[in-house]
Amino acid sequence: MKEPYRIVTVSYLNTQPFIEGLQRHFTPDEVIIELAHPAKCAQAASTGSADLVLVPVGALPELEYDHILSGWCIGSNGPVRTVAIYSDRPLEQCETVYLDYQSRTSVLLAQMIVQDYLKLPLQFAPAFPGFETTIGGDHAGLVIGDRTFQMDEKYAYKLDLGEQWTQWTGLPFAFAVWIALQPLNREFERKFEEAIAWGVQHVVEFAGSPVELEYFERYISYPFDDRKRKAMNLFLQNATHLSERPMV
Repeated sequence: MKEPYRIVTVSYLNTQPFIEGLQRHFTPDEVIIELAHPAKCAQAASTGSADLVLVPVGALPELEYDHILSGWCIGSNGPVRTVAIYSDRPLEQCETVYLDYQSRTSVLLAQMIVQDYLKLPLQFAPAFPGFETTIGGDHAGLVIGDRTFQMDEKYAYKLDLGEQWTQWTGLPFAFAVWIALQPLNREFERKFEEAIAWGVQHVVEFAGSPVELEYFERYISYPFDDRKRKAMNLFLQNATHLSERPMV
Protein backbone atom coordinates (compact mmCIF):
# COMPACT_ATOMS: atom_id res chain seq x y z
CA MET A 1 0.00 0.00 0.00
CA LYS A 2 1.33 3.41 -0.95
CA GLU A 3 2.27 5.76 1.86
CA PRO A 4 0.01 8.83 2.11
CA TYR A 5 1.30 12.06 0.68
CA ARG A 6 2.53 14.44 3.37
CA ILE A 7 1.21 17.98 2.87
CA VAL A 8 2.41 20.97 4.89
CA THR A 9 0.40 24.18 4.71
CA VAL A 10 0.26 27.47 6.56
CA SER A 11 -1.75 27.62 9.78
CA TYR A 12 -3.41 30.98 9.09
CA LEU A 13 -7.05 31.78 8.39
CA ASN A 14 -6.33 32.43 4.71
CA THR A 15 -5.48 28.77 4.10
CA GLN A 16 -8.75 27.46 5.55
CA PRO A 17 -10.26 26.93 2.07
CA PHE A 18 -7.24 24.80 1.12
CA ILE A 19 -7.50 22.71 4.27
CA GLU A 20 -11.27 22.23 3.95
CA GLY A 21 -10.95 21.22 0.32
CA LEU A 22 -8.20 18.71 1.03
CA GLN A 23 -10.08 17.17 3.94
CA ARG A 24 -13.22 16.86 1.84
CA HIS A 25 -11.52 15.22 -1.15
CA PHE A 26 -8.92 12.97 0.50
CA THR A 27 -8.96 10.35 3.23
CA PRO A 28 -6.31 10.11 5.97
CA ASP A 29 -4.95 7.09 4.08
CA GLU A 30 -4.27 9.34 1.08
CA VAL A 31 -2.85 12.49 2.69
CA ILE A 32 -1.42 13.66 6.00
CA ILE A 33 -1.97 17.39 6.51
CA GLU A 34 0.35 19.34 8.80
CA LEU A 35 -0.02 23.00 9.75
CA ALA A 36 2.82 25.44 10.44
CA HIS A 37 3.69 29.11 10.12
CA PRO A 38 5.33 30.09 6.80
CA ALA A 39 8.95 29.83 7.98
CA LYS A 40 8.30 26.29 9.22
CA CYS A 41 6.70 25.43 5.88
CA ALA A 42 9.87 26.59 4.14
CA GLN A 43 11.90 24.47 6.55
CA ALA A 44 9.79 21.40 5.73
CA ALA A 45 10.46 22.02 2.04
CA SER A 46 14.21 22.49 2.54
CA THR A 47 14.57 19.29 4.57
CA GLY A 48 12.36 17.27 2.24
CA SER A 49 10.12 16.17 5.09
CA ALA A 50 6.98 16.68 2.99
CA ASP A 51 5.73 15.89 -0.52
CA LEU A 52 3.73 19.07 -1.11
CA VAL A 53 4.24 22.37 0.67
CA LEU A 54 2.57 25.77 0.59
CA VAL A 55 5.85 27.66 0.68
CA PRO A 56 6.62 31.41 0.96
CA VAL A 57 7.84 32.61 -2.43
CA GLY A 58 10.85 34.25 -0.79
CA ALA A 59 12.20 30.79 0.02
CA LEU A 60 11.94 29.43 -3.54
CA PRO A 61 15.52 30.29 -4.67
CA GLU A 62 16.93 28.17 -1.84
CA LEU A 63 14.81 25.08 -2.50
CA GLU A 64 15.00 22.07 -4.75
CA TYR A 65 11.54 21.13 -5.97
CA ASP A 66 9.92 19.33 -8.86
CA HIS A 67 7.52 22.10 -9.90
CA ILE A 68 5.09 24.78 -8.76
CA LEU A 69 1.58 23.42 -8.81
CA SER A 70 -0.43 25.62 -11.11
CA GLY A 71 -3.66 27.26 -10.22
CA TRP A 72 -3.65 28.55 -6.65
CA CYS A 73 -1.67 30.64 -4.19
CA ILE A 74 -2.03 32.97 -1.23
CA GLY A 75 -2.05 36.36 -2.89
CA SER A 76 -3.54 39.83 -3.01
CA ASN A 77 -4.69 42.41 -5.54
CA GLY A 78 -3.90 45.52 -3.51
CA PRO A 79 -4.35 45.59 0.28
CA VAL A 80 -3.77 42.24 1.96
CA ARG A 81 -4.81 43.22 5.52
CA THR A 82 -2.58 40.71 7.35
CA VAL A 83 0.94 41.72 6.26
CA ALA A 84 1.70 45.15 7.63
CA ILE A 85 4.14 47.40 9.45
CA TYR A 86 2.64 48.92 12.61
CA SER A 87 3.85 51.98 14.47
CA ASP A 88 2.78 54.67 16.94
CA ARG A 89 4.08 57.45 14.71
CA PRO A 90 4.59 57.99 10.98
CA LEU A 91 7.12 55.49 9.67
CA GLU A 92 9.50 58.22 8.54
CA GLN A 93 9.76 59.29 12.20
CA CYS A 94 10.80 55.80 13.34
CA GLU A 95 14.32 54.41 13.58
CA THR A 96 13.93 50.63 13.61
CA VAL A 97 11.57 48.05 12.11
CA TYR A 98 11.35 44.67 13.81
CA LEU A 99 10.91 41.98 11.15
CA ASP A 100 8.51 39.14 11.89
CA TYR A 101 10.31 35.80 12.17
CA GLN A 102 7.40 33.82 10.70
CA SER A 103 7.88 34.60 6.97
CA ARG A 104 10.91 35.33 4.82
CA THR A 105 8.69 36.64 2.00
CA SER A 106 7.18 39.35 4.18
CA VAL A 107 10.60 40.28 5.57
CA LEU A 108 12.00 40.75 2.07
CA LEU A 109 8.91 42.63 0.95
CA ALA A 110 9.12 44.96 3.95
CA GLN A 111 12.75 45.79 3.16
CA MET A 112 11.89 46.43 -0.49
CA ILE A 113 8.97 48.72 0.32
CA VAL A 114 10.77 50.69 3.01
CA GLN A 115 14.15 51.12 1.30
CA ASP A 116 13.55 50.78 -2.43
CA TYR A 117 10.06 52.29 -2.78
CA LEU A 118 9.61 54.69 0.14
CA LYS A 119 13.36 55.47 0.38
CA LEU A 120 13.30 55.61 4.19
CA PRO A 121 16.66 55.23 5.99
CA LEU A 122 15.38 52.84 8.64
CA GLN A 123 17.27 50.05 10.34
CA PHE A 124 15.92 46.51 10.47
CA ALA A 125 16.12 44.18 13.43
CA PRO A 126 15.22 40.48 13.64
CA ALA A 127 12.12 39.92 15.73
CA PHE A 128 11.50 37.36 18.46
CA PRO A 129 8.44 35.71 20.02
CA GLY A 130 6.38 38.39 21.71
CA PHE A 131 8.06 41.25 19.86
CA GLU A 132 4.64 42.75 19.13
CA THR A 133 4.55 44.17 22.66
CA THR A 134 7.75 46.18 22.00
CA ILE A 135 6.31 48.15 19.07
CA GLY A 136 6.09 51.82 20.00
CA GLY A 137 8.07 55.03 20.10
CA ASP A 138 10.92 54.82 17.61
CA HIS A 139 10.26 51.12 16.97
CA ALA A 140 7.89 49.89 14.26
CA GLY A 141 7.14 46.24 13.63
CA LEU A 142 6.27 44.01 10.68
CA VAL A 143 3.51 41.64 11.77
CA ILE A 144 1.90 38.95 9.63
CA GLY A 145 -0.94 36.51 9.90
CA ASP A 146 -3.97 36.26 12.13
CA ARG A 147 -2.29 38.26 14.93
CA THR A 148 -2.92 41.41 12.89
CA PHE A 149 -6.68 41.17 13.49
CA GLN A 150 -6.08 42.30 17.09
CA MET A 151 -3.58 45.03 16.16
CA ASP A 152 -5.43 47.35 13.80
CA GLU A 153 -7.06 49.30 16.62
CA LYS A 154 -3.95 49.32 18.81
CA TYR A 155 -1.59 51.36 16.63
CA ALA A 156 -2.10 54.73 15.01
CA TYR A 157 -0.24 53.82 11.81
CA LYS A 158 -0.38 50.78 9.57
CA LEU A 159 1.48 50.27 6.29
CA ASP A 160 -0.21 47.47 4.31
CA LEU A 161 2.54 45.83 2.26
CA GLY A 162 0.21 44.32 -0.33
CA GLU A 163 -1.22 47.76 -1.02
CA GLN A 164 2.24 49.34 -1.18
CA TRP A 165 3.51 46.70 -3.62
CA THR A 166 0.58 47.26 -5.99
CA GLN A 167 0.98 51.03 -5.84
CA TRP A 168 4.67 50.61 -6.62
CA THR A 169 4.51 48.00 -9.40
CA GLY A 170 0.91 48.00 -10.64
CA LEU A 171 0.87 44.24 -10.03
CA PRO A 172 -0.83 41.86 -7.60
CA PHE A 173 1.33 39.82 -5.23
CA ALA A 174 1.82 36.12 -4.48
CA PHE A 175 2.92 35.46 -0.91
CA ALA A 176 2.98 31.64 -1.03
CA VAL A 177 2.65 28.96 -3.71
CA TRP A 178 2.18 25.22 -3.72
CA ILE A 179 5.25 23.21 -4.68
CA ALA A 180 5.76 19.50 -5.26
CA LEU A 181 9.06 18.20 -3.93
CA GLN A 182 8.83 15.06 -6.03
CA PRO A 183 6.97 13.92 -9.15
CA LEU A 184 3.32 13.35 -8.36
CA ASN A 185 0.92 10.75 -9.64
CA ARG A 186 -1.06 12.47 -12.39
CA GLU A 187 -4.41 11.42 -10.95
CA PHE A 188 -3.40 12.62 -7.49
CA GLU A 189 -2.32 16.00 -8.86
CA ARG A 190 -5.64 16.37 -10.71
CA LYS A 191 -7.54 15.54 -7.53
CA PHE A 192 -5.37 17.94 -5.51
CA GLU A 193 -6.16 20.81 -7.88
CA GLU A 194 -9.84 19.89 -7.71
CA ALA A 195 -9.74 19.92 -3.91
CA ILE A 196 -8.11 23.34 -3.71
CA ALA A 197 -10.50 24.75 -6.32
CA TRP A 198 -13.49 23.45 -4.33
CA GLY A 199 -12.21 25.17 -1.18
CA VAL A 200 -11.72 28.48 -2.97
CA GLN A 201 -15.17 28.29 -4.53
CA HIS A 202 -16.73 27.77 -1.09
CA VAL A 203 -14.53 30.26 0.78
CA VAL A 204 -17.40 32.32 2.20
CA GLU A 205 -18.61 29.25 4.09
CA PHE A 206 -15.48 29.21 6.24
CA ALA A 207 -15.85 32.72 7.66
CA GLY A 208 -16.69 32.67 11.35
CA SER A 209 -17.44 36.38 11.63
CA PRO A 210 -18.15 39.45 9.48
CA VAL A 211 -14.47 40.42 9.81
CA GLU A 212 -13.37 37.06 8.44
CA LEU A 213 -15.93 37.24 5.63
CA GLU A 214 -14.63 40.68 4.62
CA TYR A 215 -11.07 39.31 4.74
CA PHE A 216 -11.89 36.45 2.36
CA GLU A 217 -13.95 38.56 -0.02
CA ARG A 218 -11.88 41.75 -0.13
CA TYR A 219 -8.27 41.01 0.70
CA ILE A 220 -7.19 37.49 -0.27
CA SER A 221 -6.82 36.47 -3.91
CA TYR A 222 -6.25 32.77 -4.57
CA PRO A 223 -5.78 32.29 -8.35
CA PHE A 224 -2.11 32.01 -9.32
CA ASP A 225 -2.47 33.64 -12.72
CA ASP A 226 0.01 35.12 -15.18
CA ARG A 227 0.06 38.52 -13.45
CA LYS A 228 0.85 36.98 -10.08
CA ARG A 229 3.57 34.86 -11.67
CA LYS A 230 5.00 38.04 -13.21
CA ALA A 231 4.86 39.72 -9.81
CA MET A 232 6.58 36.76 -8.18
CA ASN A 233 9.42 36.85 -10.70
CA LEU A 234 9.83 40.61 -10.23
CA PHE A 235 9.86 40.21 -6.46
CA LEU A 236 12.50 37.46 -6.59
CA GLN A 237 14.61 39.52 -8.98
CA ASN A 238 14.44 42.54 -6.67
CA ALA A 239 15.20 40.40 -3.62
CA THR A 240 18.62 39.23 -4.84
CA HIS A 241 20.41 42.27 -3.38
CA LEU A 242 18.62 42.27 -0.04
CA SER A 243 20.48 39.40 1.61
CA GLU A 244 23.58 41.54 1.85
CA ARG A 245 21.87 44.31 3.80
CA PRO A 246 22.83 44.14 7.48
CA MET A 247 20.38 44.08 10.35
CA VAL A 248 21.02 45.74 13.68
